[in-house]
Amino acid sequence: MVHVDKMLQVVSNWEPLYDGERKKTVIHVQTTLKNLSNQTVELPILYDKLMDSPADDQTKKDAVKMVRVLYNALDVSDEEQAANEAYLKEVRKKRKPLSSVGKNKLDYHRT
Repeated sequence: MVHVDKMLQVVSNWEPLYDGERKKTVIHVQTTLKNLSNQTVELPILYDKLMDSPADDQTKKDAVKMVRVLYNALDVSDEEQAANEAYLKEVRKKRKPLSSVGKNKLDYHRT
């Protein structure tokens, strides 16, 4: 689930930064988000709305990519981020240092 207004706020700030094809994509995303404002929608539904527009195919594809990046940037909660960092810390503790991996490889080839 993604809250459309949060994305719309970011995309609105991007519009003056781009020209040409990229600006067309930003405007396409912005228009679609405005039509869905004040709602929380599933990401696949948002993709469908972007693809079901009269824009050209490349703009539609770029818009979906842009929304995917926005979703990943905006939707990670602090709890989720803390859990991911804790998991990575545990994984790093368990793996062998590269120096020991190299030694074992050399010892293996000498026999």
